[in-house]
Amino acid sequence: MRKHLQSFIGLCLIGIIALTALGVVRQPAQAAPDTQTGVGFIRFANATVTGGDVNVYLDNRLIANKLFNVVGYFTFYTGDHTVVFTTPAGDQIASANFTLANVTRMTAALIGAGGDSRVVVTVDNAAPPVRNLSRVAYVNAVQGSDGQDVRANGEVVASDIGFGDVTEATEVVAGSYSVALGSAAASDIVLSPGRYYLVFFVGDSASPTPRIVQLTGRPYRVSGTNRFRFMNLVDVPEGTDEATYDVYVNADPIAVYAGIQYGEATNEVVVTPGTYNFEVYATGTSPDGGTPVATLDTEIAEDQSLFIILTGTPDAVKVDLFADDLTPVPVNTARLQVMNLTSLIPTFGVVSQNGITLVQEVSEGSLASANIPGGLYDLTLVDASDPSASVGRAEVNAPSGSIATLIIYGADRQRWTWFNETVEQVASVRFAHAAPDSPSLDFYLNGDLVLNNLNYLDYTDYLTLPAGNYELTVYPGDVTPAEGVEPMWRDQLTIAANNFPLTFVALGTDNFRVNGFADNLEIIPPDQARVRFIHAVRNVPGMSVINAASGDVLAGVLAYGQGSDNLNMNANTRTFNFSDGQGNVYYRIESFDLTKGNYYTFIVVGDLSDPTTLGYILIQVQP
Repeated sequence: MRKHLQSFIGLCLIGIIALTALGVVRQPAQAAPDTQTGVGFIRFANATVTGGDVNVYLDNRLIANKLFNVVGYFTFYTGDHTVVFTTPAGDQIASANFTLANVTRMTAALIGAGGDSRVVVTVDNAAPPVRNLSRVAYVNAVQGSDGQDVRANGEVVASDIGFGDVTEATEVVAGSYSVALGSAAASDIVLSPGRYYLVFFVGDSASPTPRIVQLTGRPYRVSGTNRFRFMNLVDVPEGTDEATYDVYVNADPIAVYAGIQYGEATNEVVVTPGTYNFEVYATGTSPDGGTPVATLDTEIAEDQSLFIILTGTPDAVKVDLFADDLTPVPVNTARLQVMNLTSLIPTFGVVSQNGITLVQEVSEGSLASANIPGGLYDLTLVDASDPSASVGRAEVNAPSGSIATLIIYGADRQRWTWFNETVEQVASVRFAHAAPDSPSLDFYLNGDLVLNNLNYLDYTDYLTLPAGNYELTVYPGDVTPAEGVEPMWRDQLTIAANNFPLTFVALGTDNFRVNGFADNLEIIPPDQARVRFIHAVRNVPGMSVINAASGDVLAGVLAYGQGSDNLNMNANTRTFNFSDGQGNVYYRIESFDLTKGNYYTFIVVGDLSDPTTLGYILIQVQP
């Protein structure tokens, strides 16, 4: 049995995203000059005294029609640009020139009124603020005012701000603020954590209370795979209050986590790659005069997720560091991570409720992982040196597309806890050649060769690829596709990551085709196997599958190229009869041993006119 796989190279999905908003006029796409190699982002705001509708043009192109407040970021090529604000009738109000840098976010806002109107262009500091903080800058858009102070909750945060001036963006604790310009009455604003804000004081010198125009934005996305989290597993004697802990990062005066209780796993904090200093304090103490109970200096690399666990006792807190495996999982699959943090079971294995060994061995202080079918599990912990001896149990919910982390811990008694996090799923496909008299086959997806020279009766392992739309083309082996050369088969496919894996089977000779079949890799019930039959015998108009021992029909009359349902059946020795639908048995699979927990696909092949060609392709996997 030969299996053929070729590296999957060059499959890229190119997304073109069009941003639309109320009042935005879409323009035809234009080719970019060769000198424009980057893109930036700019949004437009109307912060005028009167607040009437305006039109916005960028480089003589209408961008926003009847803008009355703000329109979100647009993507433009880097370089020099001109923005013009006009009345709805087309009369120019004000303009400004600016330079857009690569990956920079900017805001162009119209302020003032009449002849004092002007355009203020700012560079938005869109870097992620420190956790629990916001970033805010203020704009004096009060016509006729000069040399004003900006106050927040009664304190001066910026001085001598003239009309059209913008303060430096600063990070502040997220929350509610009363802000005012000069001696005017204050207005209330709310700043949410993790966001940046541009706050305009709008009015004229006679305004007793300028109105507030508050723009906000989400920071640049940091890779969701650069992250950390904590868990408190510090043991205390029975009858003693459990200790809680606060965590501080890089000398930030605000705890990133506060009051982590025993057995609690925190949410994840997404960060940029770099070096991080963690200090752990008993709740009630802090860096302001306190002493940390534990410290950790570590590097968080690109695409790395760290799980930091506090263990030991309150008098001697230890820090255990684990790295999560965040690589994508196939469809219908979860990743089980098992941590052994108890000395009560130095080494154990993990067995599912249907008797399948999921993890062979997890030693104390280590982590082991395995990809498993998504579902609910009642797990047995077994002695790694004697798998027949049970040493504990645990339960875990491992839905498809998740990482399920199971932690076995406890100094005085065995305990367990589990939790989930999502992870990317990839699509999974495999191929089988059941077309007699056809040559070896080459398979292409979107013009890229993914499988070379698959011979009759051969099949492949699963090939993973991004979910999306694909054109499948099949050519004779080693035939280079060229213009004017037609493939043996062409089909448009939509392959999803949240559906079942697919098996593509090449069928027929004169009427060559490739049919797809969904593979059910969900959890198989205890002591059972899963079986599926595919009819690929020529000159048999309809195939039935019969249990030889009982005479029960397992699959009704299947047309050529059709597959049966995925059937769960007791794992034992079975003989399968294949009839032509009229009760005439033309082929038999004798005394086949079904192993519990296995998934079998039988592709029955050949030509009834020549019984010597009859046989089957067996594809067997353990979900």
